[in-house]
Amino acid sequence: MGQLGLPLPVSFPLRSVYQRGLLRRLLSTLAFFLLLASILHRRTRNTYYLYPRYAIIVPQIIPYTHESTPSTPIPHLSLPFASPAYPRFIPAFLLPSPPTHIVPVFPRQVVVPDNAPRAEEILFAVTTTPGRAEEFSALWAHWVRDGARCLVVLPPHAEGEKDQAEEVRIMLRRKRGLECLVWSSEVDHYETRVLSMPREAVRAAREIGAEVKWLVIGDDDTVFFDLRAVRRMLAKYDPSRTFLVGGITEAEAQFGAFGPQAFGGGGIFLSSALMRLMSEAYLACLDNARDVRGGDGKLTHCAALAMDRGWEEALSVERGLHQFDVPGNSVGFLQSGLSFVSGHHFIDSWSDIIPKHFPPHLSSDISALHALLKSAEFLGADNLLRRLTWEGEGGKGGTVLGVLGHSVTRFGSVVEDEDWERVEYTWSYENYTLAQPYYPATRPQRKDRREEYYIRDVVLSAEQEGEATFWFEDRWGGRLGVIWREEG
Repeated sequence: MGQLGLPLPVSFPLRSVYQRGLLRRLLSTLAFFLLLASILHRRTRNTYYLYPRYAIIVPQIIPYTHESTPSTPIPHLSLPFASPAYPRFIPAFLLPSPPTHIVPVFPRQVVVPDNAPRAEEILFAVTTTPGRAEEFSALWAHWVRDGARCLVVLPPHAEGEKDQAEEVRIMLRRKRGLECLVWSSEVDHYETRVLSMPREAVRAAREIGAEVKWLVIGDDDTVFFDLRAVRRMLAKYDPSRTFLVGGITEAEAQFGAFGPQAFGGGGIFLSSALMRLMSEAYLACLDNARDVRGGDGKLTHCAALAMDRGWEEALSVERGLHQFDVPGNSVGFLQSGLSFVSGHHFIDSWSDIIPKHFPPHLSSDISALHALLKSAEFLGADNLLRRLTWEGEGGKGGTVLGVLGHSVTRFGSVVEDEDWERVEYTWSYENYTLAQPYYPATRPQRKDRREEYYIRDVVLSAEQEGEATFWFEDRWGGRLGVIWREEG
């Protein structure tokens, strides 16, 4: 039989010409698809036509010794950070494995000392309205857990109106799974109602019928990233002695206006001894703090009165507690290497976890905060926002900064070591300085953020314990999956 490779029997010279033409067409077709892949990679930025990029992190556990600061050494890894965004016409089984990085990290579960308070010995208390309680209680369940107590104090209801305390209590139980004490106050003025919270907490302790070693007063939008980190922090203090523990504002202007008071957004912690003294001194505190601005300022002055010391000396400062008076784009602060036990102003307020020029499904306050809390849930407070760096990828140069649970950024030029010790000035206002000596110096905002990916979701593996994929996205929908894979 004749050859079947050509449609008609042809002579050798014609066959040679035919094959050369076919080869040219094949090469032209291949060149077209390669050009198309290049265009898609550059223009569509990992849309439907491109696979997600991937990187694998294999954690190497190191002991926790102290809270991180911008001066904490950053692990530097030299391999390319992640795989390219391969075009989808390449079969998945032909793709090479993504880069794997062995990364020093802390235990995901914060190690709590034996002398730390148990969760059930901590009372989280807030005064808010019924509407805001329903909105923000979606966050509270992240830390009101493991037996921790909660108290919600509502404003007094107007004469003739129904008391909504029972409705709020039922809502918290049914929608949030929270068993909180809820009642309405007799104090109408919000700041004075905050001042009354130690007295309300003493009442709550009686109703609970159990010892409350620590009262935690926060705003309704205060966020605690890890209850175990809160307990470890409190282990430094003896609740049988008088302690007022809190954080200082980030803003030098706010600090200048209010001084070294406890700023309520980061959480105000009262030892049981101080809580009872402040409850007994409530009427005296009303008079003493009459002209003091803010409920947190009134609490600070009342604590000082109860402890018989000057109000400027009342506070024990914890730098992991953040009022977070950082206006607008707070990415530079979140990428600074500072530790976070608490945060504030993340919802419809001052600070953006993800810059607002990113798509709303990624950068909206609620979406960004829930993604950050999911990261905290898996990583633990000590690894959340931990920094890692890589050399620039694929000959692009520069530095890749990974911030666990938050972002991955490629800078076009090398970030010098001394720059990591300062906070990048990404926020809104000019001449905004950080409160000294509580916060580090700043550096100008970089203009060479070539690629930015921010946290979208955290997906736990159904098959492998200790494995999760952190999904990040860029402005164009490009996806980056960072796989945390524990060995053994």
